[in-house]
Amino acid sequence: MRARGPVLSAVLGLGLVVGAVGQCGGGEEEKAAAPARTEVRAPSPTLPAPPPEDPGENPFEDALDGDNDELDVLLEPAPTRDGAVVRVVDGDTVHVLVAGVDTTVRIIGLDTPEVYGGAECYGREASARARELLDGEVVRLEVDPSQDQVDRHGRVLGHVWLADGRLFSEVMVREGFAVEYLYDRVYAHRDRLVAAEAKAQANDVGLWGAC
Repeated sequence: MRARGPVLSAVLGLGLVVGAVGQCGGGEEEKAAAPARTEVRAPSPTLPAPPPEDPGENPFEDALDGDNDELDVLLEPAPTRDGAVVRVVDGDTVHVLVAGVDTTVRIIGLDTPEVYGGAECYGREASARARELLDGEVVRLEVDPSQDQVDRHGRVLGHVWLADGRLFSEVMVREGFAVEYLYDRVYAHRDRLVAAEAKAQANDVGLWGAC
């Protein structure tokens, strides 16, 4: 019985060592087998798009439409465009607000006495009559395909019709505030202005009697 004591002790000691090694190895295996943790981030919140800016009301909205280009507003296929007169330069040049664009218009077919750089006879009277007829009024602008689109000063060329249906240039010539003016090529409505001038001249109307 005593001879077995050392042997049994050795066996038991060896078992404890093997068990300890097994526990250590098992821990490493568990660590290796553990799945890697992936960090999941919450998506960033999407902000709503800001509302479009309000361009404001156009005071001439009822009378005006179209694109905001100083030439295109008149040089479209449509033969006429409506606009509000915002300034009368003199008897034959006006500023018209068309589709929100301040457009300088040289009126075809008439010439009035100068008021700038030395006033000519009846120039002040002609400008005053033009302001009386046009200031703040909504007019109809007519493009004339027989003429250039703009003159050498960059002004749009066109005919101006009053709200009551009268041709502005014809009124000015008939009342003796302007003369009929042919620049290069025959323009639309010229026969009306020639007839109006002949009648005004024959009766010494306006500048025909004063100058």
